[in-house]
Amino acid sequence: MEVNGQLIRQVWEKAFPIRGQNIELFRLDMQGCWIRKKDFNNIDSIYGWTIYPISSPANDFSDLGNLIPIHTHKNQIPLAGNQSPTEMIFKENYI
Repeated sequence: MEVNGQLIRQVWEKAFPIRGQNIELFRLDMQGCWIRKKDFNNIDSIYGWTIYPISSPANDFSDLGNLIPIHTHKNQIPLAGNQSPTEMIFKENYI
């Protein structure tokens, strides 16, 4: 599966809502770290996040059930997809 706006949206929905925050802007990853939707694959942001396959090779995005959103600032993990600028990805209708 290709990393595109639809996949990003589906994985974003797995992150936990934060009480009192807009769920379209901020959520918590599986480790309890704050992530911001627009900071997908942004390693320079304190809210940066990416998609991580928990039980398959780092570039296997074929099983949505295996994918989680994970904070990039605290974790040394490869970024998802082809490293397209976030602005390009967020122009897609799914985001």
